[in-house]
Amino acid sequence: MERIRFDTSALRSRIMNQYGTIKAFADAVHMSPRTLGSRLNDHTEFNADEIQKISMEMNLSCSEVNQYFFTKQHKAHSLLQLAEMFLEMSADQQRMLLAIMDALIADPEGTRAKLSGQAC
Repeated sequence: MERIRFDTSALRSRIMNQYGTIKAFADAVHMSPRTLGSRLNDHTEFNADEIQKISMEMNLSCSEVNQYFFTKQHKAHSLLQLAEMFLEMSADQQRMLLAIMDALIADPEGTRAKLSGQAC
């Protein structure tokens, strides 16, 4: 199973605004700049102790902790993921999706207009 990716750009921005450099902040929370950079680039995950240290150093509220450490990255699904999602649908859902795709191919603008006017 693929690891969940988190968007730490808001945390990086706040660190830069408050501390000026990653190194200055890393020193403040007793982490190596390399480790902190790896976490901020989402190459490795923050552990609970690091989240607590950073939260205390920056005086983060609970909502800020959620925003800075647990906001998922948005990325497009791969074709394989889309195919797996399709196979998990019921036969009726698959038929409906295929009909929508056929309509989109035949008349992209008209179909989008019709779909945008419908409730989910």
